[in-house]
Amino acid sequence: MIKRFILYIITITTILLFTVTISAFASDPYPIDPISETHNGASEYQLQLLLQLIDSYNPYLNPDQKELVCKTILTEAQLTGFDPLFISSIIAAESSFHPKAVSPCKALGLMQLTSCVYKAMHIRDPFNIQENIYAGTRFLLYLKSLFSDSNLILAAYNAGPSRVARLGRVPRIRETLSYISKVNSLYWDLHQNFLALLKSSITQIQLCATLKAITGRHHSLQFAFYQRPANSNHSWNTQLYISESENSSRVLFIEA
Repeated sequence: MIKRFILYIITITTILLFTVTISAFASDPYPIDPISETHNGASEYQLQLLLQLIDSYNPYLNPDQKELVCKTILTEAQLTGFDPLFISSIIAAESSFHPKAVSPCKALGLMQLTSCVYKAMHIRDPFNIQENIYAGTRFLLYLKSLFSDSNLILAAYNAGPSRVARLGRVPRIRETLSYISKVNSLYWDLHQNFLALLKSSITQIQLCATLKAITGRHHSLQFAFYQRPANSNHSWNTQLYISESENSSRVLFIEA
C-alpha cells in the first residue's frame, strides 16, 4: 500500500515537471529559423515525431513506405540544411503524405512538383518517394538562394519564384497566405513537441532510477505525442506510459 502511494506521488510529480517543461518551451520568445535549425544527434526523436505526423495525415501508408518517407526527409534535410520538421510541414500541407497525390494544376507526389521542377531536377518518376523529396528539397534550396526569408521561400514554392521576385514580398493571394500560415503553424507545433520530447528523455532517466530505488522494480517510461481534434484548444496532447512489467502499464494524459 505504501509503495503504491509513493508511486502515485512520483507519477503526479512527473506530470507537473513535464507540464512546466512544455510551458517553458512554449513561451520561448525567439523565432525559429527552419533554414539554420539543426538537431544533431536527435534523429531518433525526429523520426518518432515524423511517424506520428504521417499517421495523423495518412494512416494507410504501409510501414515500409512510412519508414522510407521519414528516412528520406532526414537524409535530404541533412544534405540541404533545412530542418526536417520544416520539410515535413511542407509535405503535410502539400499532399497530406500521399505519394500519388495529383493536384488540379497537375502538381505531383508528396511535395507536389510541377513538370518544370521535376524535369529541371532530372528525376524520372515524380511519384517515387525518394526522387520526389529529393527534387522538392533541391527546389527549396534553389529558392533559398533567391530569398533569405522563410516566408518568401514558402510563397515562392506556392505561387512561383518569379512572382515573388517581381513583387519583392509575399503576394496577397488568399491561397498563398493560407498556405504560409498552415506550414508555419504546423512547423511551430512540431518544433515545440520535438523540444519537449528531447527534454523528456532526461526526465525519464531520472524518474526510472527513482522508481527502481523506491519499489525495487524496473519501470520504463515513454512519452508519445498525438494530434487532438480540430475543435480542441490544444494542438497536441501527450501520453505518458508507466510500465511496471511486460503485461502491465498505466496510461496518463497530460495537456501540452
